[in-house]
Amino acid sequence: MQLRALIQEPKREAVARALRRAFAIDDVEDCSPLTGGLTEACVYRIVVNGTQYVLRVSPDEAKFSRQLPFVQAASEAGLAPCIRDPRPQDGILITEFIEKKPFPEDIRPRMAEVIRSVHSLPRFNSTRCSFLDLTAGDVVCLLASELLPENMAHEFSTGYQRLAQIYPRDVSSWVVSHHDLKPHNILFDGDRVWLIDWDEASVDDLYNDLAVVANNFLVEDQVTEEKYLRDYFGEPAGRYRASRFYLMRQLVHVANVALFMPWAARKSWLPGPDFQGPDYCEFHRRLIANEADLNSPDVQLEYAKVHLHRVLCNMRTPKFGDALACVAAGEACA
Repeated sequence: MQLRALIQEPKREAVARALRRAFAIDDVEDCSPLTGGLTEACVYRIVVNGTQYVLRVSPDEAKFSRQLPFVQAASEAGLAPCIRDPRPQDGILITEFIEKKPFPEDIRPRMAEVIRSVHSLPRFNSTRCSFLDLTAGDVVCLLASELLPENMAHEFSTGYQRLAQIYPRDVSSWVVSHHDLKPHNILFDGDRVWLIDWDEASVDDLYNDLAVVANNFLVEDQVTEEKYLRDYFGEPAGRYRASRFYLMRQLVHVANVALFMPWAARKSWLPGPDFQGPDYCEFHRRLIANEADLNSPDVQLEYAKVHLHRVLCNMRTPKFGDALACVAAGEACA
């Protein structure tokens, strides 16, 4: 298939310029769309001189320009695929193609190390709203939509308000954050981990990336959680950091419900009496194995439901109240 036929007219000349900058060519040997990620960009596999690359065409050039420093820093640090265009612009990015292999058994400690490296990148000025502010807005919209049954909406709202009132907003601990470390944005090439799709990257709370990975890669018991945090911090997390991590995990559950349920409703789903979702662990094993596509409204709804039931269940536990009390007490919490 010809690349020109795939690219919409407003971007064709910009893509041609990027190909000339990167490879001194006017066309590619082969190309095909790449799917599976939740991105507004159009993404293609292209072949140049027998080698595969990835071409991303972003419709929002202003957003592309804001996110580009994060992608470039991550690429230079060996965290994201190498950028081939020496001067990315016009919303066009060309990178190395990573052949994805199944995740290894030790993916959690690998990810703890990768997240620590991301958080060590130089901080950039970021105009993106914080995760907490974005989540607050999404929760307001979800509750106004009346997609949730009344009793469930009340419990969800009450638990979220307790989280929002207690969780710290201290920007001094903010770091460069990828913000979307779901399995489809993490590639394993058989040797190392690569992170792709930096569309949501910003400077934000360090616990967000840790929580997203823990929720998606099934950090399910206390022993696994303690090891995961120790792998990241290089020492035992202690009660305060463990409690703050636990609360951020609940906030990530909340955010997933508030984002994905309205998405599913806009595309095809209408609310009904059945709010039972699939088993949490089984569903995420499907995501990890690339057997579920979050672009599908049905899968988006399943994702929202499993996170809804998980966060409501967690909010009913003594551990939730204990974590709130500990974080409210601050780092003096022993």
